[in-house]
Amino acid sequence: MDHPSGTAYPEPARLLDAARALPPARVSSFVLDGQVFWVKRPETLPPRMRFQKGDSAASFGRELALLRGFSQRGAPVPPVLVDDTGLVVMPDMGEPLAGLVLRVEPAQAATVLAQAAHGLATMHRTGLVHGRPSLRDLCWNGAQVTFLDLEAGARIDAGEWRQARDLVLLLHSVMRIAPDKTPLVQATLDGYRQHGAASVIGKARRFARVLAPVLVPFARFAPPPKGKLGEVAALLHLVLFLR
Repeated sequence: MDHPSGTAYPEPARLLDAARALPPARVSSFVLDGQVFWVKRPETLPPRMRFQKGDSAASFGRELALLRGFSQRGAPVPPVLVDDTGLVVMPDMGEPLAGLVLRVEPAQAATVLAQAAHGLATMHRTGLVHGRPSLRDLCWNGAQVTFLDLEAGARIDAGEWRQARDLVLLLHSVMRIAPDKTPLVQATLDGYRQHGAASVIGKARRFARVLAPVLVPFARFAPPPKGKLGEVAALLHLVLFLR
């Protein structure tokens, strides 16, 4: 089976048979014809957690609908190769950026992060919002960045404030994880600036200016921007960067 991306995959019937042979789990994987594939199923929740988190089958259906909607607009999301009752099969899309930025040289990390920002800007230009573009939800296969997990706040036909939140969350994730923080945050922002709307960046900076009076007084207590940072410390350094 040839996908529109040009990649050849095994026939859906073979993929479905391999997926059904796996023990039931929310996320699992298998190898077929030398390729890695991921299987996702609705989360099985006890009654108490169903009350807190809602209908997992409905959430699963919403994510699948979003994947299809994003794909129709050309967004860099994984293709759904099999959609059967209670499961979907998608190909592996490469290494998560959360590990990649720690493994490769800073110049390569900057290139990949700029491409991730390009992908985010491309989605924004068509009205899409990912909702949680953290580095653990972005993958690199050596040629392109793919966005995973359209679960937390993904939207179709969203406005610029939601897009600005997307951008801030991506920059915050880089600030948290990247060892060479300021240059890589700058490379990410520059990648977005080359392909995205200046008004979205302006709104991201307005977000930083709103938070600055609250966070900046604590700057002298914050750890330096080295190594992995906690969420609050990374947000403080990002606010100082953007304001």
